[in-house]
Amino acid sequence: MDPSTKSSPPPDINIILEMKMASPSYLILMIIQDSYITGLKSLGGLLFVCCVVLCCIMYMYNVHQWCEVLSHVAVWV
Repeated sequence: MDPSTKSSPPPDINIILEMKMASPSYLILMIIQDSYITGLKSLGGLLFVCCVVLCCIMYMYNVHQWCEVLSHVAVWV
């Protein structure tokens, strides 16, 4: 079975190990990509995508500022 013929190979232990050894930014990108694909299939996955994106924004910007914003958003939700 030629692996190049597969359109979307299932995640295996090798991919997981590669992700653990990858840089944090690459790891976040992979999580977003995987979560986005999952989000297309279920609402729970879509909510997880939103959480991951919010986490990325918190790292890119001032964490304290976003914690304050998220506390206000949590009150609305």
